[in-house]
Amino acid sequence: MLLSRYLPHLICLPLALLSFWGSTEAQNCDGSTGPVIFAEDFGSGAGPGEPLAPGTTTYTYGSVGGGNYSVTNTTGINRDRWHDAPDHTEGDVNGYALVFDASDDPGIFYRATFDSLCENTDYTFSCYVANVVRPFACEGNSIEPNLKFSLFDPATGNSLGSVITGSIPTTDTLTWNQFSISFRTRPGQRDVDIEITNNAIGGCGNDLAIDDFRFSRCNPVREQRFDLCQLPEQMVVVGADTLRTPGVYESFIDLPNTCNDSTIITTLYGEASSNTVEVIASCIGDVVTVDGVDYTSDTVFIDTIAHAGGCVSTVTYNLTFSETVTTELQATICQGDSLLFAGSWIKEEGVYRDTLTSVNGCDSSVVYTVRAVDFSVDIVGLPTMPVEVGDTLALGVITSSTGTVAYTWTPPQVFDCPTCQEVLLSILRTTTIGLSAIDEVSGCVDSVFFTLETEPCGGSYFPNAFSPNGDGANDIYHPFLSDCTTEVVAFEIFDRWGAKVHSQSGVTADQVVWDGQWNRHAAPIGVYSYFVSYVLSNGGTRLDKGHVTLLR
Repeated sequence: MLLSRYLPHLICLPLALLSFWGSTEAQNCDGSTGPVIFAEDFGSGAGPGEPLAPGTTTYTYGSVGGGNYSVTNTTGINRDRWHDAPDHTEGDVNGYALVFDASDDPGIFYRATFDSLCENTDYTFSCYVANVVRPFACEGNSIEPNLKFSLFDPATGNSLGSVITGSIPTTDTLTWNQFSISFRTRPGQRDVDIEITNNAIGGCGNDLAIDDFRFSRCNPVREQRFDLCQLPEQMVVVGADTLRTPGVYESFIDLPNTCNDSTIITTLYGEASSNTVEVIASCIGDVVTVDGVDYTSDTVFIDTIAHAGGCVSTVTYNLTFSETVTTELQATICQGDSLLFAGSWIKEEGVYRDTLTSVNGCDSSVVYTVRAVDFSVDIVGLPTMPVEVGDTLALGVITSSTGTVAYTWTPPQVFDCPTCQEVLLSILRTTTIGLSAIDEVSGCVDSVFFTLETEPCGGSYFPNAFSPNGDGANDIYHPFLSDCTTEVVAFEIFDRWGAKVHSQSGVTADQVVWDGQWNRHAAPIGVYSYFVSYVLSNGGTRLDKGHVTLLR
């Protein structure tokens, strides 16, 4: 099959050029064009596209010149003589189209075979064609493209139809025209040959572009109308569709021995008979009128309705009359809270009423009794100045509640009893403490938060050099650790090759020293690394590291 690079199954190029213009032996689709089976837009790219498959065209792949063609993303490849416009495909950036510069002699310039068709099936081929020559080119006398398209049964050579487009005129801007042709395959036929003939002579003009090939089936259409009242079951089944209400419907039915679908347009009109039940809920004292008759008590009756066409429908009425309902509700709001009732926010204590329509249609009343609770707590015993790390504070709570209150202190690990009213607080560091309290009767909640500031401990200082030469000055290396240091976990010295030359552990801050000795010998001059890990009074662990220079 030809043009395999562009169409993996069927090639639509010649059929896209078929037109309703000029003389024709072919039939156009007298029915419903089905979904597109094959589509080809020739791809896209920043530069020219690849040539067509060998044997598809008698033209030479190239740019401008009689008998040449191009796969290009713009028609403006012949200076200002041709329109400079993109391809036809909507939304296709840098999309390709085929552009033909006609040869000097008329004749067949394109042949292709379509395969994998269905026998006994109606098809439609279509595409878009444009005259690329501008009106002023050739001194306004350009030759207009004139093409003939022919379809053949390759097995017998019999003609399936042909179309002559007639002259395609120039336009002020590039104008794409859609052309199409329809035909029916014969029993056993699965292939179709196509030929495109150039009827116009070469010379100045006769240049065209082709894009967007489409191939679809042409499905027959049948219309039918029904009066619902005349249908035995007030419905009609069309294919897989069951139609019951007035309207216009489109259904599809598979046809035997063909790939075509039959399109059935069904119009339903009139009224079908029905049997419905209508429930009307009212209140005692109301009057309900149905068909001119007044009702004031529970009643069930049937109303008969005659339709045009002889159909009869029935409506069963079920009338009920109910009493009004009063609902009493109670709620509690806490200090600063509000309650939404009847579209308004309640913030104060009181009795509120609303009237509404209940499910039975009667007016009902709602009485809302709202109680306001002013619940609050506060912490007593809080210091006014920073405290020392390690101190213990006794704290208590005052509350406006006269009932049972549940307390929660945070963080719990610093309190001796995190759920008590009176607690002891252990101070390890600057800490934000919190108290949340719930009044168990009203459910109201209040919270208090306070930040306890502790006295600063001071930082650590590490000298960067010492000289253990026995002169009494800087003979030992002694880091000055934070005043809050409670224990030195480890103090280690390493030379520049990673060998450990000194180590201490489990000592106090004033015991951290190095005398410059390594294995009871004087360590050589150089730069050493130190690592010290120590525990602070607030429970935290700190690690410091750096370098110290040993001098002699």
